[in-house]
Amino acid sequence: MKFLWFDTETTGLDPTLHDIIQISGIIETNSSREDFNIKIAPTRYDTISQKAIRVHGITIKEMRTYQPAVDGYKEIKTLFNKYIDCYNPEDKFIPCGQNIDFDLRMLNKLFKYNDDQYLFSYIIGGHFDLKIMAVLYEMAERRKIFKNYKLSTICEEFKIPLAAHDAYNDIHATRKCCLRIWNRINNNTGRDING
Repeated sequence: MKFLWFDTETTGLDPTLHDIIQISGIIETNSSREDFNIKIAPTRYDTISQKAIRVHGITIKEMRTYQPAVDGYKEIKTLFNKYIDCYNPEDKFIPCGQNIDFDLRMLNKLFKYNDDQYLFSYIIGGHFDLKIMAVLYEMAERRKIFKNYKLSTICEEFKIPLAAHDAYNDIHATRKCCLRIWNRINNNTGRDING
């Protein structure tokens, strides 16, 4: 199995107006692991949300130093091609993250901006999401554990350090939380996943 853990920082929340400016992740296969952290300049500056800047703290001046969207796309595509045969329907990443639907929509927009309609030649339609895992954990425990399903709240429950709103830090914390939940749900089976 091949897992693509990833998170994005963006210029806002609307894929029709906003862009990825940071995509970070961990690719895990049965025999290897590779981390990545790619910074990409926005395709447009007139729609950048000031609220997004307040959240992640990346200034427009800093964004202008990032590589162009076409180069960021090529870097991602090269990385994906290293692990996936996009012509093989059995060879796909399982996308993993926190609120991963949003990140998939933003990544798909980057592919389409670069005239590539084939993101899902690399990624299956299903996904592994921390929010869903947190709910499953509560169901397994038959009690309310989290006051909400934000990454910071789940990290706090498990005492996992978090320097929030940096895609690289966020995805590493997300993975740790998912593995912690998985191991707790499966504690009676003796089937641990290394974290």
